[in-house]
Amino acid sequence: AFRPGNADLSREVADKLMSSGKPRILNGSAPLGALTYTQGEAYDLGRTKIFIKHPETIFALEAIRRTQLFYIVIPIQKAARQLIKRRRAAIKVQSVIRGFNDRMSVRAMRRRFHNRPPRYYAGRIQRVWRGHKSRSSLPPEIAEKCWLLATAQQRRYAASVRLNAIFRRHLAKLYREKRHKATFTLTIAFRKIVARLRAIRKAQEEENRIVLAFKRGIPVRRCRKGGVFSKKGQLVECSLFLESEPWKIKWDPSSGGSSRGKLGVPLQLLARVERGRATEQAECNISRDLEGRTLSLVADPHPHAKAATRLQEDESFDFVVESEVLRNQITRVLLRLMAKSRSRGEVSGNWVERKPRVAARVLLS
Repeated sequence: AFRPGNADLSREVADKLMSSGKPRILNGSAPLGALTYTQGEAYDLGRTKIFIKHPETIFALEAIRRTQLFYIVIPIQKAARQLIKRRRAAIKVQSVIRGFNDRMSVRAMRRRFHNRPPRYYAGRIQRVWRGHKSRSSLPPEIAEKCWLLATAQQRRYAASVRLNAIFRRHLAKLYREKRHKATFTLTIAFRKIVARLRAIRKAQEEENRIVLAFKRGIPVRRCRKGGVFSKKGQLVECSLFLESEPWKIKWDPSSGGSSRGKLGVPLQLLARVERGRATEQAECNISRDLEGRTLSLVADPHPHAKAATRLQEDESFDFVVESEVLRNQITRVLLRLMAKSRSRGEVSGNWVERKPRVAARVLLS
């Protein structure tokens, strides 16, 4: 059928399509044969319709339509999908714009009403109106008294609000000071813990280093007590060694040592380690210029310890090391090892009773 309202143009287009010999070929479609139908023999043009005279012409046109239908539907579907996508995108853009406009309007409303809901101002308006209506119904003298009473009540309310603000500010100040004090206390405690851990790690490293040096032998000079073959107070060269489990200190007998040095002295039999000319024996036998490098091992006053170390009253094992720094390091390590052996409960006696917390005290001394 022709398009209504423009029959002449429709007939002209239909005539060219049926007899031009050049049918339209869509993109991707198979090539078609030429349409060479003659008006009057194969078809006739009416006012609004085309009249086909032979059925073969209809079948040929239907075959051409079926071959081109696939290539016509795909562009239509593509255009429809694009239209749907554009509509959805437009709806999304519209929703975003509407949301933005609504948020801006709500923000402007909050700024205008000081971030309070409209019902707050509605309640205030209603309260003022009800108060005015109630006062207008009262006599003038009673209304004046009511106004004075309301003014006094309002002043009391303002004063109470101010007092509450001052009290809350004072509580906040106290809480801030308390929190600052607690934070300062925790900081000090944490720093103490960190410093102690660092000192313990440093002491452990120093102990490992000195114990390793003991295993190799530390060259020292020992002050002898005197005897048949030695003079009292004589300084002889020797090397200090340390054995573990149990801890025992020895000195080399081949360099002027004694049988006591060959057997060794367990640290659990020692009472303390003195630095300098602290003992009476060291003060008598060692000169003052060697005081900074002097180290004395004092035995436990327990009778069993005295018999084991072969020491008399006020006697000690006195050594002179190479430097004062090494003397201090050896003293600290020996005190820590003595504290470890005492804390295990290997030997009891007045040494432990006099210094019950020696393990904690000498750890960082």
